[in-house]
Amino acid sequence: MTMRRFVTVLAVAAAAATVAACQSAPPPYDYRTAHNLTVEKHTVVQQIDFAGGRDGLSASEEERVAKMVAAYLDRSSSKLVVTATRRGDNDTVALARARQVEERAIALGVPLSMIETRLADESTTVREAVVMRFDRYLVDPPKCGDFAGPTDHDYFNRPHANFGCATQRNMAIMAADPGDLVRARPQDPIDPQRSSGVVQLHRGGKATAAEQEKGMAATVSTVGTGGQ
Repeated sequence: MTMRRFVTVLAVAAAAATVAACQSAPPPYDYRTAHNLTVEKHTVVQQIDFAGGRDGLSASEEERVAKMVAAYLDRSSSKLVVTATRRGDNDTVALARARQVEERAIALGVPLSMIETRLADESTTVREAVVMRFDRYLVDPPKCGDFAGPTDHDYFNRPHANFGCATQRNMAIMAADPGDLVRARPQDPIDPQRSSGVVQLHRGGKATAAEQEKGMAATVSTVGTGGQ
């Protein structure tokens, strides 16, 4: 093989290696995709019995209502639905039982606007019972601590497999309502009076910030100033 042919073959091989390296390059790394948060909606159901034709709540049933309300107030993503069973053509008894559960829930802190009362036939509900239900989201935090790969170098300039996992896990654990990870809550309206006041002060050349009270003083740091 002549020198010229050898150089040509070497150049072709180098070009092929370069093309192969470009084709095998991984996509941009996103820790939110690598450590995805799995959020699922679940329905919580509690049956309140009125066995034996009883119209009032027993002590044990009141405790069940209290536990259900506590779970609802802690983490819910829907209205609290109270469903009572019809007894033939007479809805009076069913409504009275549903109202008892509803009033108990209101007394325990559930706003009336967040309670929905329904009547259902025996074919869809349990006879002599009131059913409470609501939807809530649960999130499965990612499992961190994957140090299988090298942590000091990567020829593709990729971060370590564990990179960003702690951030995602902490977010999942701290979320008051995991449903917020699926869709954001609606923003409260701004205060137009406050905004208008700030604009008027700015146009008049006046300070828009609140005045500092006398005697208020704070030092962030003395590093680099010679202080102790």
